[in-house]
Amino acid sequence: MSPILRFEQQVLARVGQQELLNEHDRVLVAVSGGPDSVALLHLLCAWQSQLNLVLHVIHMNHGLRGVESLADSGFVEKFFKKLKIPFVIGKGQAYTGKRSLSNVSENFLRNERFEFLSKVSKKFDAQFIVLGHTSDDQVETVLMNLIRGTGIKGLQGISKKTERIVKGNKIFLIRPLLNFTKTDTVNYCMQIGVIPRIDCTNSSLTYTRNRIREDLIPKIEKDYNPQFRSSVLRLTDVAQRNNQYMAGIVNRHWDNIVKNHDGVLVIDKTKYHLLDRILQDQLLLEAAVQLQGHTLGIEQKHLDILANFLQKQIYGEVPFHTSLKITITSKYII
Repeated sequence: MSPILRFEQQVLARVGQQELLNEHDRVLVAVSGGPDSVALLHLLCAWQSQLNLVLHVIHMNHGLRGVESLADSGFVEKFFKKLKIPFVIGKGQAYTGKRSLSNVSENFLRNERFEFLSKVSKKFDAQFIVLGHTSDDQVETVLMNLIRGTGIKGLQGISKKTERIVKGNKIFLIRPLLNFTKTDTVNYCMQIGVIPRIDCTNSSLTYTRNRIREDLIPKIEKDYNPQFRSSVLRLTDVAQRNNQYMAGIVNRHWDNIVKNHDGVLVIDKTKYHLLDRILQDQLLLEAAVQLQGHTLGIEQKHLDILANFLQKQIYGEVPFHTSLKITITSKYII
């Protein structure tokens, strides 16, 4: 068996085991032009007839790297046309001049991408948005969460299948390559004769994630544990199983403790206080998911602030994460 076919079958087997895709699914593939997303699209094309998938592709040009960003867009457009797949290429606010480069953060770019993904998935009636994250991204994400200060939720890292609410529209994200490495995707691209684009900003030490990738992880592997990546991935599996178990307990308590009043979640304080602290935190994180579709940016310190307000019986608005407004009354957490 050729290395190309072997890799394609390995990934497809994982997709089947994890029930990420089914026959006749309509999927939207996000492609940056880098090796991970290029490999992902080629893999999906290889399975298209076998699974009867309906494929559409999307690329977002944020315009941050000038001519290089334009070259990325030109590369993916040729690639999409060669594969004969319907595609949409979006232009970010920095590209169109609606926002200055100095006023663009990683968080802004992420939100801009997700808004575009949500809009296009609705247009194509896609059931899933497929992303090219690998186990390398998983390790980096867990370390970022640890550095910022996370609870057990953050140790889970990136999930293979998640849902997210973007401006009222629910989207479903799947990541078929989370069990594979960037080396795997780079080798696959070489084997199929495709030279992907390389984002030069990925090696810039300006960004935290890049410093973790280029400096911290190699240092840990060299000086402390050569199998560090495998250790982190085992930790994510353990954290995920723990989170799933606690989520089941929270779901059993949810209807008795939380009421939804026209999009405002009202938590009964008396019943809430009967829960162990770890379940209180999990219930609040589930509330965040119910309201905004994710828990991005919510750290353990935010949960500790709320717990401190409740312990001291302070009423009023809690200085929680900026994406959520929480108010404590004598009887409720709103």
